[in-house]
This record gives sequence, structure tokens and C-alpha cells, in this order.
Amino acid sequence: MQPPIRLRDYQRECLTVIFDRYKAGARRQLICLPTGTGKTVIFAQFPSFFRMKRRMLILAHRAELLYQAREKLVAANPVLTVEIEQAGLNASKDSDVVVASVPTLGRRGSRRLSSLNPDEFSIIVIDEAHHATADTYRQSTLLYTQMIGRGTRPHPGKSDVTVVDVVDNSSKHRLVTLPSLFGLAENFNLKGRTTSEVERAIRWVEVNRPWVKTDLATDLDDLRLRCTRIDLLDLRLPDDLLGATRLAWAAVGRSCYRLGLGQGEFLTCAQTVLDRWEVVLRSPHPEVDGNVIASAHRLETALAEADHFISQTRPRALGLADLQAHCRREPATEKQFERLKRAHLQFPPRISRGQASHLIAMLSHGSQ
Repeated sequence: MQPPIRLRDYQRECLTVIFDRYKAGARRQLICLPTGTGKTVIFAQFPSFFRMKRRMLILAHRAELLYQAREKLVAANPVLTVEIEQAGLNASKDSDVVVASVPTLGRRGSRRLSSLNPDEFSIIVIDEAHHATADTYRQSTLLYTQMIGRGTRPHPGKSDVTVVDVVDNSSKHRLVTLPSLFGLAENFNLKGRTTSEVERAIRWVEVNRPWVKTDLATDLDDLRLRCTRIDLLDLRLPDDLLGATRLAWAAVGRSCYRLGLGQGEFLTCAQTVLDRWEVVLRSPHPEVDGNVIASAHRLETALAEADHFISQTRPRALGLADLQAHCRREPATEKQFERLKRAHLQFPPRISRGQASHLIAMLSHGSQ
């Protein structure tokens, strides 16, 4: 007899969340976990974890999943009677768990479904539930992600995986492609590059050239070109901040903004893992460097607190930080031009002082 399966912490946490949601009234729950993290192991624990008094029905769309589920269930709880309902196999009425094939139960004219009394079952588990909406099978992002996950799963003697994407197959629907999983355009051409190379390039762009819209690039060469050119329209206040502040915050990555204060100081505003927006002061003076000056659930509230902090403690910074400041419309200074040239950027010769300041703020973020 195999030893009982030992649950990992995240698997036990998943079971607890499912039970809590059930007690709160949720009778239909969708559990989504990455490929290879043991979804079968989790639902194999249902009978004992939930102390079920009636039977459990597991539905799967492939034969191998039926046998995999049965093996995991028996390993998790050897006293359970687990039987398969598929083709020439019929589960007895005494079985604790019935593992059934969807094609078998759903076949037109089949009497198998009517032989299963709903009152005898406590719970129904649909393995790989994204197949439940068959009409949207080809449009399922979750399904596509899992397919890629299986292909990239490590295996002895396996060094890489080749993904052949579907193209020009639909004019009515948007297709999920390998590049789109990395936040790129659906028609992004890898041109023989690996996804790891492209992912590293994107991470560099997000840190060092945050104004570049990576989802518009059509290939890696186009992405590089976009990193050297400046569109003045990209140097405006981010759309997310319109109406929330009068200061020239610059976007420096996903859910992160930066505001220069002069004399080596700047503020960062970023969303934390606690779903709060924190504004932190960065300064060459150790006694204040890293101070959290604002923290709020709403971005607008955090920015308002930051604006107040500046007006009270750094009024000199408003001379250039204020979007309405006259000096922002003046030509860029020689010092600003030198900084931009060192970054090997192609920028308009008539770039303003405010636009140059905005651009330098984003460039400076990458060097922190």
C-alpha cells in the first residue's frame, strides 16, 4: 500500500478556502492553479477533508485523466471505493467515488447519466473545467496557457519545446498566441528568438525605457528602435493620474510612478502586495531616505498626501514639478540635453524643459 500523500501548504490553503467559500454559500467554485501543482491531489482530499457523507462524482474529458484521478484518490484515502464509469466499465452503486467520462455521460441516447441519482452525490468535480464551455474551446486563454505549461514542463533529456501558433484563422475573434502571454502584440514575430530572450528584453525596457509601449512592438528589432525614439505624446502625465494631481509624476513601470524634487531627491509611488499605494521619499540624506510619507488604498488619496507633503516641506520643488509652472514650457537646459544624449536617445530638438525633466525622471529610475 502506498503511503498517504502529504499535502503542500498551498494545497491545504486551497482546501480551506474552498470550504470557507462553501460555508459562505458558494455552491459553484472555479479552482485555477498552475500546471504541475497537484490539482488532482487537492480534489482527491475532498471526501476526508470535507467529511462527506455521500458520494463524489468526478468528470473528465480524457481517458488518462480518469485513471490518474482514481490513482490519486486511492493513494490519498485507501479506504475509499473508487470506480470508473466509461466504455465497458460501470461503477457500482456502492462506490464512494465515481470517476466518469464526459463523452460517455453526454453521448446522445446514453442511459448512463440517468442511472446516477443526484441525491446520492455531495459534490461534482469537473477536471480541467475550461472544457465545460466547448463552443469557446479555441478561444480559451486558460486552456492555451496550460498547453504551453505542459510543453515547458521539465523532463529528463528534454532541452526545449517548439510552439507552433495558429495564425490567420479567425477574423471574428482575437486569438491567444504565445507572444500575447508575455504582454506582446498577438502578431509579434519572434524571428527565431526564444521567449526567454524576449522576456529579458521586456523587463529591461520596463525598467530603463518605461515610456515604450511594448505591446505595440512587432518584433525585437522594432522594440529596440522604439527604445531610441521619443514621442512627445508619451511625455505627458499618465492617464491614470489625470485629475488626481497637479504635479508632473512620470510612469516608471507597472503601477509605479516617480516625481523628481531636485537636489538628488525624488518620490516613488507604487502599489504594494497589500493592495495599498505607498509614497516613499528617496534622498541622499540617510536620516530621511526611505521614509513612507503616504499610504492609502486609493491612488488619488496617496497622491493628495504626497502633494501636501511637498507643499509643506519641499516648496522649492514646485517650481518645476507643478504642471502649470511657466518654466516647464521653456527650452530644455544644456545639462538636460547632455543627460539625454548620454542615453543615446533620438529626441526632438525643441523638447521643453518640462518634457526633458519628465524623460530624465523615467531614465533615472532605471539606474537606481
